[in-house]
Amino acid sequence: MPPGLVLRALALVRSVAIREDAAVFAGRVRIIAIALGAALAVLTVAPSARADAAAMSRFYYELGTREYAARRYEGALEQFFSAERLSPSPRTVYNVGLCFLQLRRDEDAYLFLSEYLDGTDDADGAAQRREFAESTLRQLEHRVARVVVQSDPPGARIYVDQREHGVWGVTPRTLALSVGPHTIRVELEGYRIAEAEVTARSGQSADVSLSPERILGSLRVESTVQGHVRVLDAQGHAAAEGETPMQASLVPASYRVEIEAEGHRLVARDVRVVADYGRHLRVEPEPLPPPRASLTVTADVENAVVEIDGSPVGFTPLAASSLSVRAHHVIVTAPGRVPWEGDVTTVAGRQTWVRVRLSERPRSRGALVWGLGGAGAAFLVAGAASGVAALRAHSQFASRFGELDQGDLRGLRARGRRLGFTADSLLAAGVVLVGASLLLRFAFGDSGTHASSAEISAELP
Repeated sequence: MPPGLVLRALALVRSVAIREDAAVFAGRVRIIAIALGAALAVLTVAPSARADAAAMSRFYYELGTREYAARRYEGALEQFFSAERLSPSPRTVYNVGLCFLQLRRDEDAYLFLSEYLDGTDDADGAAQRREFAESTLRQLEHRVARVVVQSDPPGARIYVDQREHGVWGVTPRTLALSVGPHTIRVELEGYRIAEAEVTARSGQSADVSLSPERILGSLRVESTVQGHVRVLDAQGHAAAEGETPMQASLVPASYRVEIEAEGHRLVARDVRVVADYGRHLRVEPEPLPPPRASLTVTADVENAVVEIDGSPVGFTPLAASSLSVRAHHVIVTAPGRVPWEGDVTTVAGRQTWVRVRLSERPRSRGALVWGLGGAGAAFLVAGAASGVAALRAHSQFASRFGELDQGDLRGLRARGRRLGFTADSLLAAGVVLVGASLLLRFAFGDSGTHASSAEISAELP
């Protein structure tokens, strides 16, 4: 049923005011008085009826049924209007249509029966009622002037001739109007009023299609740095989005504008967009401080020296904070251990760990090898010298064999033998020592360098 009972009564006044003779108008006035009386009665009892509106509605509905059975259709209308005002029901709307049908009010009967078909009736006998209403409307179409009102977008409130007559429903809707010219107006929140003139002709249907213009305002968002803009409505939904500078047409309302720029703090502003007005918003995002990172260095040796980017910074275990987010060259050294060095990339918002294992330096046999080799060489030289001396002694013994007496010959011979034995012993010792040094050098030399290692990981702090 249309929203306002009093406004509907005024609509009835409008329907009879055009091209009606005095007798018909007098009958219409009586119906109007009934409708107004019902409205006033409902308004009078409204405070007490709130306690049980459904019970009051059933009371008026039963009175209306009795009036209808007694063929007092105007009285039935009065009761049905009261029942519908207290508790709207498709069945009551259907009965109002029947009353107008009995009163030969074709336009009003068409209006209420159409409204009944637009609703939902799940009560007993609904199928029969709907079938009767559809059949009746097909018959009335040949006797009433119909206007089909549509709008884009749909759902707009319909007004006919004067706004004071009340709402005739929402689009799309078929209206039954009095024959003659009418002004059809549609109103939808957020849109401009649209209207059109139409001439209603008996037994014919006229179409009115209106497209209300959206009421908008404009918003332009600029930033000193390139950023991304999100315009949020009161429910937090994105009404517009884009890169700066951004221009958007928006429904007049309050919005929250958020600008995100890389390396800068989020900027949020509240703005009010006004109809047919351009709003300009310019922001200067504040730069964020450079991201910092933390680095912890541990080693399997206490007090190992740690260098970062060429500068000594402390001893293990070491916790370095406020480092720039980049690759750093780290060196870890300790006495008697093989140093470790490598590049470590720190991560913003994470703790980077470097766990170092420093290997022991291998024991070198170089001194022993050189010592044995040197001693062997010395023995070889001494042996060679002793051998030369022995050869000279033998040569003297042979050359002076006939000149010397037996005692001198025996002494010279003994001396040559001692020098020969000494030379052999020294040469043998030298060979053994040199061989031992070579054996140590090549067969049992250093096993090579054991490199230190490290495990690098980035963990949440």
